[in-house]
Amino acid sequence: MALKKILEAIFEQDFIDTSYGFRPNRSCHDALTELNRIIMNVPVNFVVDMDISKFFDTVDHKRLMECLRQRIVDSTLLRLIGRFLKSGIMEEGKYFETDQGTPQGGVLSPVLANVYLHYVLDKWFENEVLPQLTGFARLIRYADDFVVCFEKEAEARTFGDELRRQMGRF
Repeated sequence: MALKKILEAIFEQDFIDTSYGFRPNRSCHDALTELNRIIMNVPVNFVVDMDISKFFDTVDHKRLMECLRQRIVDSTLLRLIGRFLKSGIMEEGKYFETDQGTPQGGVLSPVLANVYLHYVLDKWFENEVLPQLTGFARLIRYADDFVVCFEKEAEARTFGDELRRQMGRF
């Protein structure tokens, strides 16, 4: 829990406003309210709805550690997080080592997921996707589920293609 609070103190200020999952004072209802506000008040004609399949089971540890190093320089803290990630799993009384994913039910897993998706999805969308668009677009994310609202069909389709390429890299 102490690590969770430290990571939240470091990263919470960086997370985008339309990221809602597992964040202090935010809920799925807030995400739905924002989605409703956007759809009802801006020119949205197309919605891309995504759920990253088996996300928590497949998070790449190396990439996650790279994301954490964006804001954390303390090697002891990074080493501790690395140990948490490599803690392994127990299935039917047998221990299995892990080299990917975040421990299911682990108190750190949600905040680590937010850090990872902040860098590989949220920032990618803001820095690379949005500047290329001519119509309205907005990403709303709740953990590994997200929707992107678009004004233009061609931009929604191009985004879907680019998203597949982006996720393949991570």
